[in-house]
Amino acid sequence: MFKINLPLLISGCLFYNNDMASKEKSKQAVEPTAKRTGCSGAMAELIYLAAVIILSIILLRIVENVPSDIKTFAFFSILFIAAYFLPKIKQAVCSTTGVNRRDDYSLEKKLEELSSINKKLKAMDENKSEFVSITAHQLRTPLTVIKGYVAMILDGDYGRLDGKMEDVLTKVLISAERLIRLTENLLNITRIESGREKYSFAETDLMAIVKSVHHDLERSAQDKKLELKIEAAGDNFPKLKIDADKIKEVMMNLADNAIKYTAKGKVVLGLENKGKSIIFSVSDTGLGVKPNELDKLFKKFSRGSQKNKTKVEGTGLGLYVAKRIIEAHRGKIWAESAGEGKGSTFSFELPITE
Repeated sequence: MFKINLPLLISGCLFYNNDMASKEKSKQAVEPTAKRTGCSGAMAELIYLAAVIILSIILLRIVENVPSDIKTFAFFSILFIAAYFLPKIKQAVCSTTGVNRRDDYSLEKKLEELSSINKKLKAMDENKSEFVSITAHQLRTPLTVIKGYVAMILDGDYGRLDGKMEDVLTKVLISAERLIRLTENLLNITRIESGREKYSFAETDLMAIVKSVHHDLERSAQDKKLELKIEAAGDNFPKLKIDADKIKEVMMNLADNAIKYTAKGKVVLGLENKGKSIIFSVSDTGLGVKPNELDKLFKKFSRGSQKNKTKVEGTGLGLYVAKRIIEAHRGKIWAESAGEGKGSTFSFELPITE
């Protein structure tokens, strides 16, 4: 046993010296990585020590029944190889760990940068929304005044008008109403997207709102020689808990669009009790909608390709706002059309709550 331990001791000393020389030689390559990763600490040393112990045990098993001179030669040869390769293994472990940690650090840095950019974009978006809101508020007041005075002039409050003047003022009134709806849409979008939109729910007769919409748009329909009528499936329509102003805004938007995009024929405001819900619809004999465009109509700033066939101006905001309002009432809204030139029907459904 002493014969085995003595060469082991000598080999171990030589192994240690050779290892120290290897460490010194590779210090510049390993040290920077070790400093970045902490690999020069306990983990690498533990791996290194475990490898030496395992190698020693293997050697003891190999040389158990071998002559002593061969034992010594085997110890020196194998331990010399170990002394050469083990520091390289250690360095490889450190380098791999360093790469992984550098990747982690790089990922964290990128996430921090993205978070910072996201905060800046969010702040810019809030500033944009605030600017749009202030601008729309400032526009709405004078437009309401213009609409009011023009309506009074048309009603004869300031004297009788000739046919030409009445026609001009009617166009002014229609334009003022459209601008008011545009400002309302802009205000609604900023409130909806900022979470500041408020609803005043109360028990409301839906048929009363439909009649009000019919009255408000009757002049526009007459100007285009269109028939505007109400068709109700039955008389039993329970009151719904809704925000009456918001629902009227949606109805006005759908009905006004139908009038604008219909050159001749009729526009029908429909109401139907489905038992657990009530469906309001606006059907027209207008331009119609391509089937592949139906789902896109309710997206922000989206308009159908049929807009190019008319002189109707629009922003593509009305239907988007309508969708958000109906969804806030736990309802749904959709569009149907048989195709181009075959008219269309826009509907929304509201639940009947006990």
